[in-house]
Amino acid sequence: MKSNEKPTYKELEHRINELQSQIKTKQDYKRLFENASISIWNEDLSLVFEQIEELRKLDIPNFKIYLENNPEVLGSLIRKLKINSVNKATLKLFKAGSDQEFLSNLQSTFGEGANQVFIALLESIWNKAKSFTSEVNYKTLDGDEFAALFSIPIPETKLEQQSVPVMIQSIQPLKEAEQAKEDSLIKLREAQKLSHVGSWEWKWETDDAVWSDEMYQIYGVKKENFIPTSENVGKAILEEDKHKMEQAIIQLFKGGVTEPFEFKIARPNNEIRYLSILALQIYEGTVFGVTQDITDRKKRENELNEAQKLAKIGSWLFNPLSKKVEWSDETFHMWGFDSKKDAAPDADTLIQRIHPDDQELWSNSVDKATQHGIAYDIEIRVCLPNDQQKTIRAICQPIKGVNDKVISLAGTNQDITQQKLLAMELINAKEKAEESDRLKTAFLANMSHELRTPMNGILGFAELLKRKNITVETKDTYLGFIEKEGNRLLSFISNIVDISKIESNVITVEKSFCNVNELIDDLYSKYSFRLENTAVQLLIKKGLDDPHSGVETDANKLIQVFSNLLENAIKFTKEGVIEFGYSLSKNKLEFYVKDTGIGIEKEEQKNIFNRFMQGKLEQTHNHGVGLGLSIVKGIVAILGGDVGLESQTGVGSTFFFSIPYQKAVADTKVVLDTNNTTLDSDHFTILIAEDDRFNFLYLKACLSEVDCTILHAVNGKEAVQLVNENSSIDVILMDINMPKMNGYEALEEIRKTNKEMPVIAQTGLAMSGDKEKMLQAGFNDYISKPISPKVLMSTINKHLIKIAPSKHGIK
Repeated sequence: MKSNEKPTYKELEHRINELQSQIKTKQDYKRLFENASISIWNEDLSLVFEQIEELRKLDIPNFKIYLENNPEVLGSLIRKLKINSVNKATLKLFKAGSDQEFLSNLQSTFGEGANQVFIALLESIWNKAKSFTSEVNYKTLDGDEFAALFSIPIPETKLEQQSVPVMIQSIQPLKEAEQAKEDSLIKLREAQKLSHVGSWEWKWETDDAVWSDEMYQIYGVKKENFIPTSENVGKAILEEDKHKMEQAIIQLFKGGVTEPFEFKIARPNNEIRYLSILALQIYEGTVFGVTQDITDRKKRENELNEAQKLAKIGSWLFNPLSKKVEWSDETFHMWGFDSKKDAAPDADTLIQRIHPDDQELWSNSVDKATQHGIAYDIEIRVCLPNDQQKTIRAICQPIKGVNDKVISLAGTNQDITQQKLLAMELINAKEKAEESDRLKTAFLANMSHELRTPMNGILGFAELLKRKNITVETKDTYLGFIEKEGNRLLSFISNIVDISKIESNVITVEKSFCNVNELIDDLYSKYSFRLENTAVQLLIKKGLDDPHSGVETDANKLIQVFSNLLENAIKFTKEGVIEFGYSLSKNKLEFYVKDTGIGIEKEEQKNIFNRFMQGKLEQTHNHGVGLGLSIVKGIVAILGGDVGLESQTGVGSTFFFSIPYQKAVADTKVVLDTNNTTLDSDHFTILIAEDDRFNFLYLKACLSEVDCTILHAVNGKEAVQLVNENSSIDVILMDINMPKMNGYEALEEIRKTNKEMPVIAQTGLAMSGDKEKMLQAGFNDYISKPISPKVLMSTINKHLIKIAPSKHGIK
């Protein structure tokens, strides 16, 4: 055995026996003991033998079982083991500084399974064996574990019992090598299992074979029930493929190696499997080989063959050694070459027609196939000279020869451009349909909640107002609740209209002079009053001084954005600070609303500006339908800006948006104020064209304190008739959607005879462009439902001033 080789168990045992045979005299033993390279200590077993002799009197049938069932006896025997001396090799092996240190810590050196070794030793003494050898787990005084071979001669005389040499040989390197080998075998078995590859060894002279576990899996048999002889294996091979196996064996004996070949077998359950085999004669009489289950691959090939019947597919062959390339006509056509004029191009030419982003993928795939025999199935884009771009599926299967070297590449190209486009269209259509369905469900659920909740308050308190003996104070409180819930309902409807305008791209921007500082101040006044008696402090910050804070933008939409963000901040901030303001950054105004509320989870932030998207349910319960931030995003985009947020749960959120900074100067023209005029300065006649009875009664009630005559038309046709019959009518309130003749048609008839009559449209239509449409049709003004008494009076006054100075009603 070479010095650098690790000894086997038998070699170690033989070495120990040799050492024991050499200990013939006390002088020889002392010399060997001191200079031995292995651990030796002298042990006194006399007391152990005395106790064992006493135990023999008990007529014990099985000493091992007796010790296992009587741990107190085992402990007594172990305690009677006494070490007299140890050699230097022992101290080195156990990392002890002295004999005393080793002996005082002896118990700590015993590893797992020590008791079983002691039992086996005592059993050997009981059975009067000649010697005892066992593998033992030890620990050094530093706690390092190691395996060792424990060997001791069984003394025959009392004198020998007093000093028995115990030899300890570390076998840890050998154990580690065995473990590494076992780990490698486990990895090999797992690799074979994953790749469906089994290995085998066959001695053809004796017809003995050794199979890996995966071979049994491939053949569908159990290891304990199947002997892999050539006869049994041959029975599994289909009759039509047996000649392939025969030819392979002939080739093997002639050349010592076979070309890879495929054949079919039938498993015991009659399942047909496709296999590929490669074998070589590694030494005389012994053949080693590998077998791969390629059934899945064959299924894919069959599917491909079926597809080739339906689609134009080009095929090709490439020899890496000779660089010879063979293309089918369809391959030439696919790549934009003429098969009659052009030769099949080489790789350098071909790669020029591959999209730059796909060149590396194709090049690496070809290199792996050529050098390592790795098949590929990839998609690449091909750019033709006529600027046409195609998507091609390129499939390659390497063919290997002697020594597993790749001798050829075979493959196909398929133009899948239309399939890719169709797939993309289907995916987009599916996503749009799913999104539409999701949004529809979300819309209906949220709309139902947002409509029913305020309606519950309105109808509920309206019912309570019917009670008798209700106090004025209670009545006012109930009316306040009704008004609040009505405004909430109106706000929801307005949000629905706004989001519809935004998504339909019909919302318009009406830019004019806007003093941003004044806008900030107005918002502060409104919301600071609202936050009185709460634990929230409202702060503002202005980025420009007053003379320079004038900009050209749509002030109403800017207010709407800020209002939505502030409402959002108030909802989620129960205490702390809400700060809003702006700063000038280059050519943009950067606005922000910052709060110390609950914050938003990071994964939810990317969707927070989408319709009906809110934070988690527990955070947003009863906090609205989730349209506010979507409206913010839409309006800011229309104003030419961007929107974003920064948020951390438990800390708060900052919403920010920007709009272009277009400096403007205030318009100093004097505008006639009609808001303070009234209708009670003179008598007027007003025609209300309204088919809805409750709406008519509401308008009539709004004008009940005014000295006027009210005429009522329930449809457009009746309105035209009343105008023709009453020249005293001063102004008309015209509903748009009425039976028999709508508001547009009625106005057209009225204008035929009366060009000056003020006709004010009053309608529930609220889409962008409705007002412009009505004014273009000839209406003098427009009031959107729900109509407030103040707006109604102001609008009527405005037109009475123009047509009847003697009746303008200005106080």
